[in-house]
Amino acid sequence: GRKNKRVTLPKDVTRIANRAFFGTQVEEVILPDRVYHVKGRAFEKCLKLEKVEAPRQTVFVKGALRGSPNAYIIRRK
Repeated sequence: GRKNKRVTLPKDVTRIANRAFFGTQVEEVILPDRVYHVKGRAFEKCLKLEKVEAPRQTVFVKGALRGSPNAYIIRRK
């Protein structure tokens, strides 16, 4: 089957755990408005990850995007 390259998380998610997406092939992740915390290494070694869209208030712990060289965070208002 086809792998999801774009992931939109459910509205009731409030945090992203350590290594939640570790090593996945995801290219884009959309975090819901209630996500307030992204743990370290949450997106580690996601080599294809390009974009994480997050609310302005979301805190990303240092190292959340470690080993994901093409990834960047887009903040929503």
